[in-house]
Amino acid sequence: MLYNYLKIAVRNLLRHKVFSAINLFGLSVGLASCLLIVLYILQELSYDKHHAKADRIYRVTRDFINPDGSVGLQLGNVAPPFGPLLKSYFSDLEEVGRMLKFSSVVSVNPEKAFNEENIYFAEPSLLNIFTIPVLRGNPANVLNEPFAMLVSDKVVQKYFGDKDPVGQVLKIDGQIQVKVTGVFKVFPANSHLHPDFLVSFSTLEDDNIYGRNNLQSNWGSNNFTTYLLFPQNYPVDKVEAQFPTFLDKHIQVDSKAGKKPSSWTRLNLQKLADIHLYSHLDTELEENGNITNV
Repeated sequence: MLYNYLKIAVRNLLRHKVFSAINLFGLSVGLASCLLIVLYILQELSYDKHHAKADRIYRVTRDFINPDGSVGLQLGNVAPPFGPLLKSYFSDLEEVGRMLKFSSVVSVNPEKAFNEENIYFAEPSLLNIFTIPVLRGNPANVLNEPFAMLVSDKVVQKYFGDKDPVGQVLKIDGQIQVKVTGVFKVFPANSHLHPDFLVSFSTLEDDNIYGRNNLQSNWGSNNFTTYLLFPQNYPVDKVEAQFPTFLDKHIQVDSKAGKKPSSWTRLNLQKLADIHLYSHLDTELEENGNITNV
C-alpha cells in the first residue's frame, strides 16, 4: 500500500508540475527559514555563557539622576576609583576587574602599522573572572607588570608572521612601547566584547598616560568597565541595596548644593548574560542585540 501511495504521489507531481514546484519551493523556504530562525535565537541566547563563572559575574553600571528624579544618563562604565573601593567595601567579593577600551595605531615598525579599535587596558584579575584561554605565557603573571601586553591569536600573524610573539615589542600611538608577554585565544562571536589586545592596567599609572592619582580620585571619567565576581549563591541584591551608603561615604558631597551623592547618582549591577539582549545604555562596549527581536 505504501508503494501505491508513493506511485500516486509521483504521478500527481508529474501531472501538475507547476503546482507541485510552487508547493515544494514554499515548503523548502519555510523549513530553511525555521532553521535559520532557530539558529539565530540559539546564538543570541548564548551570549557570554561560554565563561565558566558567567552566572556569578556582574557589570557595574551608573545612572545620573535629574533634579526631578528622572534618569538623565545611563552608563555601562563607571569612574576608575570605584573598582578598588568596591573590593575594599564589600569584602565578600571574590574578584573585581576594570577595563578601559581605546583605539590607536599599533605598530611593529613604521612600515607595519595598523589602526586598531579593540585595545583594552585590563587588570590581571579579569583572567580569573572571565574564561580567557592563554595560549602562550603564564596566566598568573602575564598582565602583572607595567607596559606588558597580551595579544589575541587573531592578530599574531598580522604583526609577527611566523615569529614567536612573546618578548616582541609593539608601539601604541607611536610612543608607548609594550612587550608581548603572551597570546590569548580570540573571544567567540557570542561575546559582548572582542578585545584584540589586553594591555596591563598598571601601565595607566604612568603620569604620561593616565596617572595613579587620576585613577584614585577622578570621579568624572566614567570610561572604565568594571566587573564583579560573587561567590556561589551570594545574595547580590543585598550588595546593591548598600550602594547608596557606599556612594555617600566615598564621593565628596557637593558643598554648594548640599546634596548627598546618592541623590544624584546611582550604581546598579547587571548580570553578564543579560548585557547583550537587555542592556541598551548610553555607553556600551559594542552594539548589543535586543530581546524583543528574539
